Amino acid sequence: MRALLLAAVALSLTWPAHAQTVINVPPDPAPNEANSGETLYLADGGSLPGGFAAHTGSIVSVSGGAVADGFIADEGSVVLVSGGRIGSFQANDGSSVTLAGGSYGDFAFRTSESSSVSFWGGEFRLNGELIPGLDAADTSATIEVPFDAAFSGTLADGTPFAFTTQESGSRLDGVYTLQSLAPPAVGPAVITASTDPVPLGIRAGQTLILDSGATIPDDFNAGWGSTVEIHEGGVVGHNLEATGAVINMAGGQSQGDLEVFYGGVLNMSGGTLTPSNDIFSGGTANLSGGSVPLIYGWADSQINATGAAAVGTVRLLPGASILVDDDADVVRLEAYDIGPRNYQLSFPNGVTSTWRVAGGRVGNQILSLKAGVTLDVSGGEVRAVEAPRDTRLEMSGGSASSVTIGSGGVASLSGGVIGGLVKVNSGGVLHASGGSATSSVEVWGGAKAEISGGQFGPLYAYFNSRVSVSGGEFHGGIFVSSGAAVEIANATIDWQLRADPGSTLTVVDCDISGSADVTGTQISLHGQSIGEAFGGEGTQLRMWRGSLGRNALLSKGSVAELHDVTVADDLYVADSQFHMTGGSIGDRARVDRSDLFLTNSNVGEMFRHTSGTVQVHGGTFGARALFQNIQSGAITGATFAEAAALLGPLTISGSRFGDNLAIEAGSIIVDPGAAIGNSGRVLSGGQAIVTGGTIGNRFIVSASRVSMTSGSISDQLGLYFSSEATVSGGMLGANTLVDRSTLHLIGSDFQLDGVPILGLSPGVRTTLAERNLTLTATLADGTPFDFVLDTSSTGPADRILGSAIVTLTLFEGVLGDYNADGRVDAADYAVWRDSLGQAVTYGEGADHDFSGVVDQGDYYVWRNHFGGALNDAGAPVPEAANLGLAALGGVLAGRRRWRKIC
Repeated sequence: MRALLLAAVALSLTWPAHAQTVINVPPDPAPNEANSGETLYLADGGSLPGGFAAHTGSIVSVSGGAVADGFIADEGSVVLVSGGRIGSFQANDGSSVTLAGGSYGDFAFRTSESSSVSFWGGEFRLNGELIPGLDAADTSATIEVPFDAAFSGTLADGTPFAFTTQESGSRLDGVYTLQSLAPPAVGPAVITASTDPVPLGIRAGQTLILDSGATIPDDFNAGWGSTVEIHEGGVVGHNLEATGAVINMAGGQSQGDLEVFYGGVLNMSGGTLTPSNDIFSGGTANLSGGSVPLIYGWADSQINATGAAAVGTVRLLPGASILVDDDADVVRLEAYDIGPRNYQLSFPNGVTSTWRVAGGRVGNQILSLKAGVTLDVSGGEVRAVEAPRDTRLEMSGGSASSVTIGSGGVASLSGGVIGGLVKVNSGGVLHASGGSATSSVEVWGGAKAEISGGQFGPLYAYFNSRVSVSGGEFHGGIFVSSGAAVEIANATIDWQLRADPGSTLTVVDCDISGSADVTGTQISLHGQSIGEAFGGEGTQLRMWRGSLGRNALLSKGSVAELHDVTVADDLYVADSQFHMTGGSIGDRARVDRSDLFLTNSNVGEMFRHTSGTVQVHGGTFGARALFQNIQSGAITGATFAEAAALLGPLTISGSRFGDNLAIEAGSIIVDPGAAIGNSGRVLSGGQAIVTGGTIGNRFIVSASRVSMTSGSISDQLGLYFSSEATVSGGMLGANTLVDRSTLHLIGSDFQLDGVPILGLSPGVRTTLAERNLTLTATLADGTPFDFVLDTSSTGPADRILGSAIVTLTLFEGVLGDYNADGRVDAADYAVWRDSLGQAVTYGEGADHDFSGVVDQGDYYVWRNHFGGALNDAGAPVPEAANLGLAALGGVLAGRRRWRKIC
């Protein structure tokens, strides 16, 4: 072997003269350097000091012994290694180096671009793949070792080797020449360290058993296909390297720098690894027991901490992966990027790592991820997690104390528990479909959150954030700041929902059990509920079924559309629109300066609507309902309890009222089925159109108008202060009072104390000047009528006081027969429709409520008499002048109030 190497040296010499001085170590003392013209031989038993340099023109041959760290081959030097141990080594440009044996230290194997480096041996591999072209003996090939690749093989003396730039300070530059030279035969299949000689390394098929009391020397190399068994009591020297080999460690101790190269596996169930230790690219560490103070994982490496493993610090470079499971305890897990130091470069973009925590504990106070890292937590415990740009947190179980998502970071939560704050900073993204975060979730400006499930504390969406919620429970409420945009659907919101002015909030199908204070919000619920103290400004609230709690407030342009919703007490609507179909509203609801639309809704007591417009169709109102200063509106088919007050230009029809109704400046149509209880009042420009229904006792009309074509008014009708009553049908009770007002009577057979009144013309009002006589007549609908023109101011009787006026108008047709064809049919409706709103001669055309205008009252006249005809049942009776006096007397004698002649 030595002769062969010397021949290689001779071929590599480039200087004019051969070296003349020979130094043999031992026995010669070891110099600090080899100078030009010197040849130094290092053999077994000898050593060279640290920092030894082979200068230009020198030759250094190492066949045994040891060279300390810092060995340098300068330009023009020749170095041949066939055995021994070499510490850190550097081949400078222009040097010539041949490696055919020996073992090599842990740190800084460096070759330069223009150095000439040859490896003699076999089984050369790059990342575990055999290098082609070297199958036959005495063949050669050249290679360049890619960055971070593992270059390994077996040297000519049978010692395995492995180099990578991932080793601290290493640099594998330049072109390597590989010379195929068959290594010696593989040694014993099993080597027991306590009884057998321990070589510098083992090869395929060999197993080294490190038993109690035995030691493996420094820089031992387990080559491809070999196995090292470390038992309790065994001691491993520095820099144990495994390339494509398996290390099974059940006990014992490593003195540091254990390295697992490509294809190597460390299975550790006991013992102790002294810092530090490396799992290089393509290597695997399975840690299920023992103690590991410090370990590094490089790109494409895998570290599994399971069982009862106790691991101090794990530093993972980009591309490295880890699994923590069972009861393993990792004190500190770090993302580590060595950067350009020691000629190392950062990993390129796109390199990814997966950190999995399925059990056990990761104890970092702050677990900060780096670019390309995905932290997958499905069990176990981690503490504060920071996910900055190009990182990802996927959490399906386990627990974390808090989560912070930075710009470009993404967190996906589908399970597990986060005990503290979840913070999404600008540019960060949160996806949550399950799990729980018991503290708050904060989404800051420029951040985005998509939540479809899970349980959370309060959610805060700040300026310029975007949040989409399609499920989940928020037990601390949701708070939306100005400038934030939030969409919420199918969620449960406890305690409070708040949206500040300038925010955009849409809520669909959510249970809101607490209070809500929102501005500019769109809420749409189907069967869900909102709790007490809801407050909406500029809000669109749409609800189907469900309930709205006490003290709800809608203001400043809000629009509410409620369908079959139960609204609790003390609703307040201001400067808004309120639409409701079905459902109910509790007591003391108040609507100010707003538009109200109710259909078949039930409203509690003390309802108040002040200013605005109103449309009410059906439904009920409790006692003391108040509509005040209403601009316009209509109420149809509703039922009011006692003491309702409708003050404003309202049109009321088909409705029923309890006692003490007050109508001011509005219009009420009392049609069939409608009713007004006792002590009703129409005041200050109001109007009552009675086409059916009933009105109770003490009905007061003050400075207003009454038109009666059918129906009934019980005793004590009072007309005051320039009121006007037009009666063409229906029944009046006793004790009618006309005080400074006008009573128009429309019909036929007018008589005073039984004497016919002559000179009346159809359609012409005639003022009746007589007083203190009994006026009798047949109204236009065929109802008999009598009235005592009593001018006394006291007593329970009909009375006409002061400047009161009574007029009589003769009518001989059929009410509702607007085309005068003797029948009331659809053609008459067409006449009414075509002339609606026109001023006409009193009682002419379609004016059969005798107001002088074709209006809604005339429609009710047509509707109530539809199908009638002259001489039909219900048609007018003949003129009294055509009856004999005896017949007339019989009629007068038999007439009683409330009896309608049919």
